[in-house]
Amino acid sequence: MALSPAFQPKKASRSRRQRARPLAPVPLPDDVSGAELLWLRDRLIAQALSQHSVNAYLSDLKQLVLWLEKPLSRLEKKDFDRFLTHLAAEGRNPRSVARCLSAARHFYRLQIAEN
Repeated sequence: MALSPAFQPKKASRSRRQRARPLAPVPLPDDVSGAELLWLRDRLIAQALSQHSVNAYLSDLKQLVLWLEKPLSRLEKKDFDRFLTHLAAEGRNPRSVARCLSAARHFYRLQIAEN
């Protein structure tokens, strides 16, 4: 006698974490900005941040340094103001803008802590 579908045992399914593919690393520029972002990536990984957070921080800061054409160590307040205006003009979500600022704060806090 066959069991109805409601009473048949379910197949063991893998959880989302088991199915997830590993994230590809964010490609970094081959200049001073890239070296700074690589330095930050190593510190973020050491702090046990998730790979998603690390990639989000790096991609936001990479966009910042490529748009301004300056390394993070040489940015001034007016540069951030210009970049924020640019993001607003693009219609970026306020949470995305806040994450970008958070990434920059994280970078500078780590710089201050190590120097």
